[in-house]
Amino acid sequence: MQKKQLKVVLFRLCYDHIYQLYKTKEPKKREVRTPEGLLYIAAVALKEGFDVSLIDGHMAKMSFDELLQKVISLKPDILGAGGTTPEFPQTSRLLKIAKEKLGCVTVVGGPHVSSIPHETLLKNPHIDFIVIGEGEEIFRELINAIRAKKSIAGIKGIAYLKKGKPVIHKSREPIKNLDKLPYPAWALIPMKNYLYPHQTEGIKQMASVITSRGCPFNCIFCHSTFGKNIRYRSINSVVEELSEIKKRFGTEFFFFHDETFTLNRERTMKLLQNFIDRNLNIEWSCMTRANSLDEELISKMAESGCVRVSLGIESSNEEILNSVQKQNDLKRIRDAYRLLTKYGIETRGSLILGLPGETHKSIRRTLDFVKSLDIRIAAFNIVTPYPGTELYKLAEEGKGLHLLTKDWSQYKRWGNAVACTDSLSANDLIKWQEKATVEFFTQPKMIWYYLHKWLTIKYPDYYLRPFFYSMKKRIRSILMLDFSMNKL
Repeated sequence: MQKKQLKVVLFRLCYDHIYQLYKTKEPKKREVRTPEGLLYIAAVALKEGFDVSLIDGHMAKMSFDELLQKVISLKPDILGAGGTTPEFPQTSRLLKIAKEKLGCVTVVGGPHVSSIPHETLLKNPHIDFIVIGEGEEIFRELINAIRAKKSIAGIKGIAYLKKGKPVIHKSREPIKNLDKLPYPAWALIPMKNYLYPHQTEGIKQMASVITSRGCPFNCIFCHSTFGKNIRYRSINSVVEELSEIKKRFGTEFFFFHDETFTLNRERTMKLLQNFIDRNLNIEWSCMTRANSLDEELISKMAESGCVRVSLGIESSNEEILNSVQKQNDLKRIRDAYRLLTKYGIETRGSLILGLPGETHKSIRRTLDFVKSLDIRIAAFNIVTPYPGTELYKLAEEGKGLHLLTKDWSQYKRWGNAVACTDSLSANDLIKWQEKATVEFFTQPKMIWYYLHKWLTIKYPDYYLRPFFYSMKKRIRSILMLDFSMNKL
């Protein structure tokens, strides 16, 4: 007997309003990364013979009501979503309304619900199933059981309510061979609408690709859905996917979403040499660590098409770095940025303001350190202890950090603080974020850099936002004789 083709709908909310510090005119074109997590889940469901749709509310800039109406119009049998902590309240609300109207099975995954499945189920009883951790195999077994109306008792990695009480199954082992996964279901989305700011060519069509899963490090502020054991796709699998995306959709720019792209030096060198030998002619960016970079590797990165690299700096205070188990070497950070700049790769750094032990003085020193680096883009994040992290436990217990709210919608990192330190209030952290941003982007070297980009290159308005935001703030403070930021 032929299996019934159930309808699976996956969705992503528009989260522009969540991660927004720069209150500037909205650019016509903005950075939108492909939702590769949902696309992997969609690919698994398609392979199992389900009718699958993916609604990307973020790409389409849909309001909540627009997204809800689109979901309802598709009449899903199974409705699924992922998302981060600040996205979860709205995701849950949409699932609830859709379930009430359609009677569909609701499934949610991602780092937030994976961290606190018990609490999530009790407070959100309209959620039928939580997929904990790496989702593809769990989701495949779950939807097949739903279709066949079979028992879910043996499915590892799920959680659900039974007679009002949470039932959490044993965790599932990580997928050992990532090559067995189907490529993400790229055909379900309009690839031409996914864009990334390019340092010399404006906005370019892009795709996010992951070549490995897992992170072996122990930073207490981070939650890795994919676990500690790092697993790599084969080089051929990665290159074939890149070639297929470029051929089918015309995409020539890729963001590698690995947690530390250059962690395995030998493998990275081989991968990049394959890019060159097989004439991929692509450009790409990545995130990595300074201690996994050297000049030979950076040279190969540039030769193979790398145009931007982001490093996690977090702080320049070694005591703070040690306390959060971030193994950073400040000299290697300085050297990495110098070498990246030498080879024409645009540099970005990510920082966290308000880690345990943070003071006004330590933030001042970190800001001075960042200003001394060969870095072009700096993101000053306010400390946000996400559920499931060791940092969250410390904040709950008041050990160097103090949790102020469990309203997940406020866990934004930008323009808002949900925790404070022994020395810094929430308001202090918000003021420091603004001060650090303005001070960094209005340095004479940064003014020259961004004005040059603006006047001579098709540099996208989207990536000029922090510069224009900072210049506006600086000029206004001078004209109005408002030097309040200097009082920190």
